[in-house]
Amino acid sequence: MGTWFGSAVHTVTEWLMLPLDWLPPSIALLIVTVLTGGVALWVVKLTTNQKALVRARQRMTAAIYEMRLFLDEPLRVARAQVRLVLWSFLYTGQTLPALLVLTVPLGLVYLHLELRHGYAPFAPDNRVMLGVQLVDGTAAKDAKLELDEGLQLDLGPIVAEREGRLYYRLKVASEGRHVARVSVGEATFEKQIVASENGPVSVERAPGISNAWAASSEAALDPDGLVQRMWLNHGPREDTWLGVPWWAIWLVGSGIAALMLKKPLRAEI
Repeated sequence: MGTWFGSAVHTVTEWLMLPLDWLPPSIALLIVTVLTGGVALWVVKLTTNQKALVRARQRMTAAIYEMRLFLDEPLRVARAQVRLVLWSFLYTGQTLPALLVLTVPLGLVYLHLELRHGYAPFAPDNRVMLGVQLVDGTAAKDAKLELDEGLQLDLGPIVAEREGRLYYRLKVASEGRHVARVSVGEATFEKQIVASENGPVSVERAPGISNAWAASSEAALDPDGLVQRMWLNHGPREDTWLGVPWWAIWLVGSGIAALMLKKPLRAEI
């Protein structure tokens, strides 16, 4: 069940993101940002007591105004501060169901956006470290590496017997999407190596439920195979969005979108 569920969650999330790969990155991020704000607002509307939410927010606002109006009355200011804290807790409690519902979907969206906007693809002449985690008891000496024409073996394999790991240092010879294949016995396991600005990179492949949270645009590894995990050392993108990371644009923009959509969706936050 866990294996099927993890693979399905990853596949569905990646397919939802796939149409955006045909658009310029800035447009794609803008669309996801607006959709995130709209969906989050809709979830808040469905999972919260809207009247209680409004009442808590109004009481918080009233406490703030009271503190500003009666600065020369310390006791009254102190009472207003206590009310502000209490109503803040009540407000947070009202929004907690929405936060719980949104945590997993937003986490998945973040991972798949990070593949597109956070990680940098490799460039020609880059050195790439490919790591391979073998199943316990599998002999590292039985593993063989095959590379596409766009890749060259630079160093390895480096064997960490105790951890059951193999490391290969590869050189990217040309731009494009390349594949490194690790054969163990009769089974072959592939890892995509992206040296192109087009489309998402793929940092890691894992089996089953683990693949749902892996930074990967590829399908899950076979959970019954001899390789448990394959990963690369993708670094962060050097370019930023208006001088800030992409995720800041996403988070702030989603909040702004939610505020703009409050009236059309008749929701309170």
